[in-house]
Amino acid sequence: MQISDAHFQTIYYSMLSEPGDSLAYLLYEEFGPGIAERISHPATRRNLNDFISAFHPEQLVHLPALIERFELRAKSIDLHASLHKAIRWGARPVFFEQLPNLKAKFEDLGLHQPYVLWVAGDIQALESDFAGVVGTRTPSAIGLNNTSKLVRMLNHPI
Repeated sequence: MQISDAHFQTIYYSMLSEPGDSLAYLLYEEFGPGIAERISHPATRRNLNDFISAFHPEQLVHLPALIERFELRAKSIDLHASLHKAIRWGARPVFFEQLPNLKAKFEDLGLHQPYVLWVAGDIQALESDFAGVVGTRTPSAIGLNNTSKLVRMLNHPI
């Protein structure tokens, strides 16, 4: 599998940030994933602070925690080892430019959408309309029954 430098940066950024973190997504969109490698630099911090203060002041309170998370996680991430583990388990990164219809399905999440998806199986299936049911590994009998009913209902056009 060939992965470009830009995709490596995106994967790295996704490993540093929290899923659904709106500030992390905002910075990703504005500055690109390479900002993660510069976030500890004082000048970068000042620039981020100025940018957020000017355009997204409601996010300013979250910046110190984001920087702290990125710095702590950066020390323990081995990007190449993580990629090899994922590939051994049959997963691969899928980037939205590979599947343009898929990107539209996540746009309603706004600043909470993912940067990359990890997929095992046929990635082209993601371009189709679908619904998924996610639950616990140890469901109760009532949970199984309710889920079964829901899945049967979803199988019919609305």
